[in-house]
Amino acid sequence: MPLLNKRELRKFRENYIRWDGAAFCEGLKLAVHFDEKEHVKSLGAKWQPDPSGRGGYWWIPTHKLDDPMPEHMDPIVNVFEAREADVGDGGAVGTCLCWLNDNKMVNGLYGNVDQAAALEAVVGQACAEYMVRGQRDVHDPARGHSGTYSHFYVYESINLVNWVQNGDQPGSSYKFMTLDNSRELWDSLMEQGYRPVSDNSA
Repeated sequence: MPLLNKRELRKFRENYIRWDGAAFCEGLKLAVHFDEKEHVKSLGAKWQPDPSGRGGYWWIPTHKLDDPMPEHMDPIVNVFEAREADVGDGGAVGTCLCWLNDNKMVNGLYGNVDQAAALEAVVGQACAEYMVRGQRDVHDPARGHSGTYSHFYVYESINLVNWVQNGDQPGSSYKFMTLDNSRELWDSLMEQGYRPVSDNSA
């Protein structure tokens, strides 16, 4: 996930939805302008370089989210909204997560997902299902053709995906992951010869 440019960041913040869900993973990704980086860094955020070597993003560990805000921190540092009256005198209140939301910075989950917590979180949540089929010679009579299957159950509202290998066949397994990590896995499977399967061709 490369660093958002100024135009992309402005659009992201214009359409921002407050993050009120649980952070059942290592942390939260942040969308941060260059002029805001020292603020999030002082709260414990870490820089994650992009594998391409170009850009990267900030993320903040889950255990920092409930920390009270330091009194010296300005309440609004969002470069698109901060007024002169908002900066320079401190006065931030609430938790770190509240401050991040007020400044429209939370951009999804980061890192490995707590599997037990994720399993609890998806109960009652709507999801979209996507299926891909590999080329290994395993026949599934119910579907009428051969191949190994992977199902992706996407819970977009909470930034989670449940990847189920082999569907409902014996030996199937599941793993929850972030949306970004699931996209990487999807791309990897496509490179290995897997192909999407629509409902009417399954």
